[in-house]
Amino acid sequence: MRKQRIAMIERLQQERDSIVFVYWNLDELKREDFFTLSDILEQENPQRDIELIILSPGGSGEAGYRIGHTFQQWAKRHSIEFRVIVPLYAKSAATLLSLGAQSIVMGLQSEIGPIDPQIPKYDQTRKRWRYIPAMALIDGLKLVSEYINKIPEMSRLFEEIVKNEKLTLDDLGLIERSRESGKQYGEALLLAGMLPDEEKAREIVERLSDYYKFHGHPIDAYEAEELLTLSVTHCQGKEWASIKGLRDEYNSIIKFFLVDKSLIMCYARMKFSR
Repeated sequence: MRKQRIAMIERLQQERDSIVFVYWNLDELKREDFFTLSDILEQENPQRDIELIILSPGGSGEAGYRIGHTFQQWAKRHSIEFRVIVPLYAKSAATLLSLGAQSIVMGLQSEIGPIDPQIPKYDQTRKRWRYIPAMALIDGLKLVSEYINKIPEMSRLFEEIVKNEKLTLDDLGLIERSRESGKQYGEALLLAGMLPDEEKAREIVERLSDYYKFHGHPIDAYEAEELLTLSVTHCQGKEWASIKGLRDEYNSIIKFFLVDKSLIMCYARMKFSR
C-alpha cells in the first residue's frame, strides 16, 4: 500500500510540476505536526512550487498558524508558490493554515470552515474531553444575561450555571483572547500571502470567526471564492482525478482499519507520505 501511495504522489508531482506533501489526519492538528512538517520541508529542493494536500478536522490554532506561516515564508524566500489542496475537508485550524497559501485548490466535494477557536471541556457524563466552540460559551452567557434582564430572579440560575461549569474570570478572558488570537493569526497569513489588503483581510477573518452560527458550517469552493473572496483554484477533469485517486487511496486504508479504532488513531499519526 505504501509503495502505491508513493507512486501516486510522484505521479501527481510530475503532473503538477510541484513538490507535494500529504497531511492526512483524523485526529486533531497538534504542535508536534509542525515540527515534523518543518523538518521535512528543510530537506526539499526549492526549485519547484510546494503543495500541501490536507485533510483535517482542525485542532490547535497555534499549530495551524505555524505550519501555514512556515510554508508561506519558506516559499517566499525561495521565490516559489505555496498552495494548499483540499480533497475533502480542512476545517477550523486547518482552514486557518490554508489562509497562508497563495491559492486553495478545491473540487466539488472540498470544504473549509469557520475559524472560531475550540475550547476543551470535560464531559462528566461521558468521562472524556470534548471541544466546543468558544462562541457557543459566549452565546450561552449572553442568552442567560438577556433572561436576567427580563426576569431579575434568574440571576441565581446564572450563578448556578457558572458554578457548575466551573467558569472563572480567567476562563472568560481566555475565551475572548482565543477568539482574538485566531483573527490575528488569520489576518497575518492573508496579508503575507493571497490578500495583501489590510481592510479586506480583516473583513474575511471577521466573517470566518463571527458570521457563521455553526462551527461545522461547510464552505465550498464557490462560497470561499465569491463570498469570502479567497484565492481559489477550481480543479477538475484529469488534474482532479489524480488528487481524487490519492484521496480514495487514503480513505480505503482508513476503512480497512475501522475494525479497530485504536488502529485508526495509530494510522492518523502516520500522516506524512512522500
